Amino acid sequence: MTDALHATPEAYARVFEQHHEGVLILEDLVRRFYDVNVFVPGGIDAQRETERRAARREVVHYILTKIGQVGKVDPNDEIPAA
Repeated sequence: MTDALHATPEAYARVFEQHHEGVLILEDLVRRFYDVNVFVPGGIDAQRETERRAARREVVHYILTKIGQVGKVDPNDEIPAA
């Protein structure tokens, strides 16, 4: 993926925090897939459901992590000389 097509943390923040519909969508995603119990007790079918829920939660976690990166210093960035 080229840098021109790379979604920056700032882009995630704009879409999901500054755009009215983006806010609604993120709230819906969090409610449906993030703020839920991932673990399902039981046998192999329960294990598969647990894995499915964990995978869905991971996508929302990725979005939230990207939004949280806005304004934070990347330890890989060079620090300008004083």
